[in-house]
Amino acid sequence: DFMLEVRLSSIPTDPLYQDQWHLGGDTSAIPGYGRAGRTHVQTETAWDTTRGTSDVVVAVLDDAFDTGHEDLAPNLFINPGEIAGNGIDDDNNSVIDDISGWDFNSNDNDTSPGNPNANHGSAVAGVAIARADNGLGGVGAAPGCGFMPMQTGNAASDFATTWRYVAGLTGQGWRGADLLNMSIGIGR
Repeated sequence: DFMLEVRLSSIPTDPLYQDQWHLGGDTSAIPGYGRAGRTHVQTETAWDTTRGTSDVVVAVLDDAFDTGHEDLAPNLFINPGEIAGNGIDDDNNSVIDDISGWDFNSNDNDTSPGNPNANHGSAVAGVAIARADNGLGGVGAAPGCGFMPMQTGNAASDFATTWRYVAGLTGQGWRGADLLNMSIGIGR
């Protein structure tokens, strides 16, 4: 008799992965996280099934994004209903030339940092969807999913407008995103 046990192990090759304690790094030195090797989110188990697909789009609402970053650029959402640079709202979703996300604060398609301190969005997007197995940096929880960068103003109406856009409720034929991450703080 012979018994074979197959255990899948979808461990990324990214050099900083072992330091990402929330995904799979060694948590033994972190108070309250228990034994060595225990993961907080158990992504390795999930990754044995899937690492995500570009058909699932994660919108990240934050301050600004380096969409050219080597861990983010490969997953950048491309709006199939929009033609870049023609000045027309091709997909009829109330914004013009929204190829990859939108900045409702400046009312344009440039979600890049306006100053060196506006980098929180890139970090948050990396936690969610940083590309896996490219030999660079770390890895996101869903490294195969699409990434839609979003910026908004500070008024409640700005948030409502942004949420409607992300949900695909602005116009006909506009798909929107499947998930929204919004990790921002609003002062009192």
